[in-house]
Amino acid sequence: MKIWTRFPFVRLLFPLITGIVAFRLIPDASRVPAWTLIAGCAVSFAVLLIMSRKQTYRTRWLFGFSLNILLILLGFVISWAGSQRDYHSHFSKFDSNSDLVYEAYLVEPPAQRPNSVKFTLQVKRVSVNGKSFPAKGRIIAYAGKDSLVTLLDYGTGILFSEKPQLLRPPSNPGEFDYARY
Repeated sequence: MKIWTRFPFVRLLFPLITGIVAFRLIPDASRVPAWTLIAGCAVSFAVLLIMSRKQTYRTRWLFGFSLNILLILLGFVISWAGSQRDYHSHFSKFDSNSDLVYEAYLVEPPAQRPNSVKFTLQVKRVSVNGKSFPAKGRIIAYAGKDSLVTLLDYGTGILFSEKPQLLRPPSNPGEFDYARY
């Protein structure tokens, strides 16, 4: 019984998820040159177009194979495009020995903790020794509770000069890994 023919979306979802998982599991996957991914997608798409026009019984597997390859590469490209750390303008790429000032804004409402306030910032610009450059990246910031921190709200702009630190890896098994997120 062909159960897969009734659920084509699920059949197409597996290769897409495979591409996303492959990006996460392969070390230095974000270092893959963009042209190789684009060329792979283009070749797969060309084979799809050719095979959809003239399909014989002997070669019909090529259509499904190239569609799966295209979806795996598409999942990889989606994950690659969403990985902020490898952008050339990521805030971590600027020289840390210089005098840095970060311009950021809140992208989520602040979360109240017992002794502090946690908020997520989107970096907009970085000033290096007085020269301003556009920048990207998100930062999870903590501040002690005081009267100024209570004024922060979604969209509030912030300037700070403290160098952001990497998040510690999770100390418990199964704990959410913010650094990887």
